[in-house]
Amino acid sequence: LIAMAIRDSAGGRLTLAEINDYLMSRFPFFRGAYTGWRNSVRHNLSLNDCFVKVLRDPARPWGKDNYWMLNPSSEYTFADGVF
Repeated sequence: LIAMAIRDSAGGRLTLAEINDYLMSRFPFFRGAYTGWRNSVRHNLSLNDCFVKVLRDPARPWGKDNYWMLNPSSEYTFADGVF
């Protein structure tokens, strides 16, 4: 679902907040009272090699507003729209 959000974006990259907004707008589950899914999104972005962090401001690498995009070497994984 994270890859779907990134691939559906105009620039091919999204911030964590934009990914969360995408999920909430497309899937009713993410609009409910349970918010633990947000940690799962953050965890998957950080640990899966198919996602790469792109610094929005190189002077602030610790910032929470960095972009995430698909690793070009993993694009084939989602080529057919299979998520």
